[in-house]
Amino acid sequence: DASAGANVNLDPTRRQGLETEADWKLSSSVSAKVSYTYLDATFRSGTYAGKRVPLAPTHQGSVLLTWDGGSIGQYGVLTRMVGKRAYGSDFDNSHGDLAGYATLDLQASWNFKPWTLKAQIANALDHKHAAFAGYSSTAGHYYYPTDGRALFVSGRYDF
Repeated sequence: DASAGANVNLDPTRRQGLETEADWKLSSSVSAKVSYTYLDATFRSGTYAGKRVPLAPTHQGSVLLTWDGGSIGQYGVLTRMVGKRAYGSDFDNSHGDLAGYATLDLQASWNFKPWTLKAQIANALDHKHAAFAGYSSTAGHYYYPTDGRALFVSGRYDF
């Protein structure tokens, strides 16, 4: 019994949709990559037949623009979008939707043979959002906020 804190398998679900990705060379040094996913995730049978699967967004997408500056490095801007979705544990979809969100990442790499250095500023605009949130009959809505702006730096040495 899930209400007693035990793990219980969900009723059968169906996840069907469309996923597409396209790459364009906009000029000799600028390229774009666009991706989009449409997902229809529902329970096939059982108590929640026909209801949306919690936390499964119907729409997701990303756009990446990259500039190759040759000897001065490669630079990119990545925007990711995730649509609204039912709260975790809200199997009957009766407690509204968790808001969709978009983030912006900045990335760069420099090749100083034999070294390659990479840097990324994730969530560069420091957008406050929750990628995961749930609903509990005792606590109401609860959220697990994502990280704010973060800097990642890495280096690689090729032998």
